Amino acid sequence: MSAIRQNLKAVKNKHVYVLDGQKWLDSSSTGQSMALDDAKP
Repeated sequence: MSAIRQNLKAVKNKHVYVLDGQKWLDSSSTGQSMALDDAKP
């Protein structure tokens, strides 16, 4: 992990989530809904 990334507030506070990036590229309503579901803690 880069030094810049390690100093980000979200990284320091462990507010970073690894998601399936393909869903985030889909602009359809179904893709957006699936991406939002993934983003819920």
